[in-house]
Amino acid sequence: MKLAIAAMLAAGCTRPASSDIGHSGNDVAVAYGAHDAGATPGKALPMDCSTIKKQLATRDFVGWRGIPANCDAAELFGPPPADLASRPRRNLGDEFVPAQLWLLDLPGYYRPIASLVDGKLVLFDGMNPELAGPFATLRDDLGAPAGRLDWERGTLKISGGEWVYPERGITLFVDPDATNTALHVAVYHATTLDVYRRTLRPHLGKRLLPKR
Repeated sequence: MKLAIAAMLAAGCTRPASSDIGHSGNDVAVAYGAHDAGATPGKALPMDCSTIKKQLATRDFVGWRGIPANCDAAELFGPPPADLASRPRRNLGDEFVPAQLWLLDLPGYYRPIASLVDGKLVLFDGMNPELAGPFATLRDDLGAPAGRLDWERGTLKISGGEWVYPERGITLFVDPDATNTALHVAVYHATTLDVYRRTLRPHLGKRLLPKR
């Protein structure tokens, strides 16, 4: 399957407060890293911010166990821009959680983005990650995904190519017909598949306006 190179993020919009859409305290705790990661194939790495920062910079996700709850965006990516609060937002998950969008300068990705909710880092994602090692090594380390969801790259719908490993805090976006590379990667705090789908999942599709 030939894929389009360009991909755009869905436009953000305002959502009701979390209390209006049924978030529970457990949902927030799990989404923000209070969930204990389960046993999954692969070597475990120290859950410290310096290791996480290095893994993100080198695109080495073998042994990844999620972003620790105590790692904030500034510690991983440097001081945020002064006008961050006035910059565009994006919506996350099926509940369209509004998140602050911070476009980063991080080599090895196309359009790497940190997403913050209430000032807390909840998601990092980027297109075309130049992985540190072979894709097969990462795939074998992660094991079988908890979910294989459909996703959209630009205007192209890809069935079963969003491989979610919520207990490892990572999602790989692939083309199932050519699973030798990651087209997009998203990392977050260790969580559950349900919470990922509702509050963290990035919208990567592009909507075309009808011709007049």
